[in-house]
Parts: sequence; structure tokens; C-alpha cells
Amino acid sequence: MQGALATATINMGGLIRTLFVSLLGAAALAAGLVLLNQKGPEPLPKKRDNHAGESQPSTISLERLRELGY
Repeated sequence: MQGALATATINMGGLIRTLFVSLLGAAALAAGLVLLNQKGPEPLPKKRDNHAGESQPSTISLERLRELGY
């Protein structure tokens, strides 16, 4: 009888350890996915030099660059 009780206790401990490790792995996977989906800060827009007839530098959009042929 002692042998059967000891085996049941060992199996229950193994089951709890397996459950704990599985939950820990799931939490690590979820945290990794959250970190991968986060975006960093937006980059600052680039300034361009003054062109003829302009008094101050300004930002230029990607669409405008494409219109100009760059």
C-alpha cells in the first residue's frame, strides 16, 4: 500500500510541474508576441534645404518626391 501511495504522490508532483512549465511557456510566448507587435517611436520627418523662392525649409512628403522624379 505504501508503494502505491508514493507513486501517486510522485505522479501528482510531475503533473503539477508539467502544468506549471506549460503555463510558463504560454506566458513567455504571449509576452514575445506582444513585444513583436509593438511599434517604436515615429521617426522625425526629414527637412530639406530652401529652394528658389522659398523663405524657410519644410518637410517633403514621399508623394511629392515621387512627383518630382526622385
